[in-house]
Amino acid sequence: MSKLVEEIIDSNGKAEALKTSLLGEDLLLNPKLNKGTAFTREERIQFGLIGRLPNKVESIEEQASRVFEVYSGIADNLEKSTFLYSLNEVNSTLFYKVAQDHIEEIMPIVYTPVVGRSVQEFNRLWNQNRAVYIASEDIDMVDDILAQYSDGDYEIAIVTDGERILGIGDQGVGGVNISVGKLMVYTLCGGLNPSKALPVVLDVGTNSEILLKDPLYLGARHPRLKGAEYDSFIKKFVDSFKKNLPKTLLHWEDFSGDNARKNLSLYRDELCSFNDDIQGTASISLACVLSGIGFSGLDFKKHRVVVFGAGAAGTGIVYQLCDAFKRFGMSEDEAFKMFYLVDRFGLLVDGMDSVQPYQKAFARNRKELDAWHVADKNNISLLDTVRHAKPTIIIGCSTVAGAFTEEIIREMCKHCSMPIIMPLSNPDTKAEAKPNDLISWTEGKALIATGTPFKAVDYKGRKYVPSQCNNAFIFPGIGLGAVISKASKITDNMFFAASIAVRDYAENCESCKENNQLLPPISEVREINWKVTIAVIKQAIADGVAGIDSNTDIEKKIAQVIWEPKYIPYRKA
Repeated sequence: MSKLVEEIIDSNGKAEALKTSLLGEDLLLNPKLNKGTAFTREERIQFGLIGRLPNKVESIEEQASRVFEVYSGIADNLEKSTFLYSLNEVNSTLFYKVAQDHIEEIMPIVYTPVVGRSVQEFNRLWNQNRAVYIASEDIDMVDDILAQYSDGDYEIAIVTDGERILGIGDQGVGGVNISVGKLMVYTLCGGLNPSKALPVVLDVGTNSEILLKDPLYLGARHPRLKGAEYDSFIKKFVDSFKKNLPKTLLHWEDFSGDNARKNLSLYRDELCSFNDDIQGTASISLACVLSGIGFSGLDFKKHRVVVFGAGAAGTGIVYQLCDAFKRFGMSEDEAFKMFYLVDRFGLLVDGMDSVQPYQKAFARNRKELDAWHVADKNNISLLDTVRHAKPTIIIGCSTVAGAFTEEIIREMCKHCSMPIIMPLSNPDTKAEAKPNDLISWTEGKALIATGTPFKAVDYKGRKYVPSQCNNAFIFPGIGLGAVISKASKITDNMFFAASIAVRDYAENCESCKENNQLLPPISEVREINWKVTIAVIKQAIADGVAGIDSNTDIEKKIAQVIWEPKYIPYRKA
């Protein structure tokens, strides 16, 4: 907490009261401390609030009911998002109480898919969100900027440069709303104390001509830094981050594919950090695939996987799946041969000029395709790949809406009785297929996981509930597990342990068994992340990267850290 606030800790390690020197308007204007009409009579007298609030003292439940009634009367989703963000800037605890009580309704509003719209409208709707903005012209003052946060006891910082936001591309400084929204997910789904969350945007410019010409654009109005200039900016930021926030987890978010991989490779061993687009997406996708393999009844060695979209997310998923299959007894060569990666230039084949270094391991041998009857062997389409590879699993990370056509899916069904289909691109307007179409085209046989929420589908008298392959099921547990274990780094084993924890939860989930769902409903996300957090901490200890004793009571430790949206008494400092 800040120097203005002191927590009074009880015998269980939880805050039972707060001491603060803030009074009157200063207290009401602090969103992390403001209780609004829930300040007690005694607190109102003690902190100079008499006459500043209506007479009635409300409980947080009464406040939440009133707020949700207002929220429910708003028709437009972007307006709902703006209303909730504004509430968070006035009374953070009340915001999280409302969101947690109605998590299935509100998660898609504060995060994907509606967060994409809030990012696009950032320059028109900006309302003083409490984030850190580091512009290219200010990078030599980065120490001064981050030093302002060095005494804040921050546990997790989400850092973006706004270049690859969801499926909507370069959004410049507006990408900060991704950092803000995703930290909300850490709290809602994992229990991170919002006072210990730090959203950061690295404003290195934008290559969006629309933004550069927009008179309302709030970011640095120049093309993006690139090459050595960009790398120097990132290094200065990371060096200062390590110096000023040495105990804070750095969560990289929504960088372009090349920069995402480069930054992760350069710095993952220098400080505790991970990239959710690469490692988080891969981990939850692995959990989905393993769950699907369990439902299919087919031995994992008999599966074949087509991935459409071979960028950072797609290749990250494939590397994670390969690693898992090797752990289950396959050789590296056997594991790699299970995968067919298709990008905008077609199936990745050795010798193609378009194949990037990080994709080469998965480029197919050209000779093995001699028997394939295709129109152009230099550009083998997704349909041709499905027709000849005969996949049992197809995953989309392309942001190409409708890419999984009826012809492709029906072709897949010719060779597979229970296809696992995962159109993961988001927001929903970028999804490779819609669940209602997939259910119809496969006659209800498909096991579906999407990257963004979709409504249940009624088909021939049966209700199908598509699973959401949502990183929210896993990244909060990974991040909190790393923080609570005081991990020096996040190992590959820790990500694998997280995936297995989600898979195991799904296998024992009654709704999953009844409805052939790959993952449980979002209403169970808090319980799942609890399991993930435990698994990650145990693995950190096993891998020798934890800063806590191996005899630590892990569940007790987690319970001490997990934050709940409720008011506690205030005392005058």
